[in-house]
Amino acid sequence: MALTRLGLNQSINLASNVTGTLATGNGGTGATSFTAGITMADTWRLTTDFSGAADPISSNLEQNDDASFEDIGTPMSVSSGIFTFPETGKYYITATFQTYNPTSQTSCDIQYTVNNSSYSTGANCRSMVAATSYNAISTSMIFDVTSTTNCKVKFVTGSGGTIMGNSGYNGTHFQFIRIGDT
Repeated sequence: MALTRLGLNQSINLASNVTGTLATGNGGTGATSFTAGITMADTWRLTTDFSGAADPISSNLEQNDDASFEDIGTPMSVSSGIFTFPETGKYYITATFQTYNPTSQTSCDIQYTVNNSSYSTGANCRSMVAATSYNAISTSMIFDVTSTTNCKVKFVTGSGGTIMGNSGYNGTHFQFIRIGDT
């Protein structure tokens, strides 16, 4: 790298002349490594419609397989509607539910466990619209996954109508994005 000041042209060899930890902006103490941003992103969807409640939604699930989609990192895995994370970290999770012809209030949850046993509701969405109408409701949460064995999520609906699925596009779908370390 060349440095020109007051007409002087001097070269500084950073590789041989700089040692130790370099200072960072805003009073930092120095950086020794950097994370490459988002290291995991994945989308799953419901492939066919169903009516009524489900705890959890456990069948007709697939990872997004559109030509435009490419997951980042190791994808989520699912067994009997229970989603397992590929690595620890903080995850942003969204759930979008498409509904049709509700006969009562539609309620959908993201539920989580930190002990691989008891589940709590981390996020909820509800809707009540007139019969023979379409609707979409969505909810999200940030989940600190401290153990890939014990921390899991599931998606639950108490719908009185139809939860809509499609294998050609994301109707009812679930997204997982790892946003940082635990």
